[in-house]
Amino acid sequence: MAVDRFPVEYTQIMMFARSIADDNPIRRDQDYAKDTEVGNIIAPPTF
Repeated sequence: MAVDRFPVEYTQIMMFARSIADDNPIRRDQDYAKDTEVGNIIAPPTF
């Protein structure tokens, strides 16, 4: 099965998180997210 891939910019994730009122800093704050285990912003599951 082929896997389709497309780039997602962090601003798209942050705007989506704001639109669904997700105030988790790992989805909206790059400085906070870089100090986590993942090291970057994470998209909400509904993204």
